[in-house]
Amino acid sequence: MDSPTIFVGIPSYRDPELLQTINDCIQCADRPDRLAFGICNQHDEQTRLNNSADDWRIKNVPYPNSKGLGWARETVRGLYRGEDYILQLDSHMRFRRGWDTYLLTVFTEAVDAGISRPLISASCRPWDPRRPGNLDPTGVKICFGGFSDRRLIKYKPQAISDVESRRRFIPGVFVSGHFIFASGDFYQKLYFDSVVFFEEEIPLTLRSFSLGYDVIHPTESFVFHLYERDYRELFWSDVLTEKQGQGQELMQERRRIQVRRAQQLCEIKDWGIDLGNCGLGDDRSLDEWIKRAHIDIRRQRIIGPEAML
Repeated sequence: MDSPTIFVGIPSYRDPELLQTINDCIQCADRPDRLAFGICNQHDEQTRLNNSADDWRIKNVPYPNSKGLGWARETVRGLYRGEDYILQLDSHMRFRRGWDTYLLTVFTEAVDAGISRPLISASCRPWDPRRPGNLDPTGVKICFGGFSDRRLIKYKPQAISDVESRRRFIPGVFVSGHFIFASGDFYQKLYFDSVVFFEEEIPLTLRSFSLGYDVIHPTESFVFHLYERDYRELFWSDVLTEKQGQGQELMQERRRIQVRRAQQLCEIKDWGIDLGNCGLGDDRSLDEWIKRAHIDIRRQRIIGPEAML
């Protein structure tokens, strides 16, 4: 394939960084002509995005009509039009030059190594708006960080060691929603749970695995994430503000529903919820993931030391 196409999917909520994220993605690509963008822009007056280019598919949604992150990711997925690969991002990212060539190379080498459906993901290194050019190229893997009080797995980012960096990628078991690079059929197979906001990544991890995708972590960082939030408005803050007395109760109810959906997917407890097309896939079972990860997510226990690496 001489010039594979890449669909860049970005949900954004009142984020003034959105346009610069898109521009930086384009400017740092070796082949910007192969990029197409799908954007769910939940905007206010200052952050509405207008562009008539064919490769920018923008769904502008006034922010009071937003239904949260899962709904926005599913809206983005609906803008996919058969590109060869997908790159899923957040709206506040930066890139090193050549990111597209690097990710395509990692993907191809993984396939050549016998991984039929690689899914490239990581907890991206941070970038600092005060030092925008200071991007650390060290790779980051996602490790097991314990169990939460909701009986779900927590993540622990960890720098990839010098020994690991001798390879282009290392195997992983966890998916980060803010950075996914996979073949285009990922957006054909996986539906995003529109109910989800707070408990996104463990269900996304298990569902991706059950659909036949294998996580790999690149040993270099070419994509970077802004973790600071105080520069922008947040979905849940707006709900609390605009719903006034009912806001806290509404958010607590959403959190309760989302935790229960995640717990049912992990087979921790059957809450009698119909997960519909957001349940596990048919290619592989939860037992197979438990064996791979050395973590019994049903009973919240470690079943092998490799889970801690």
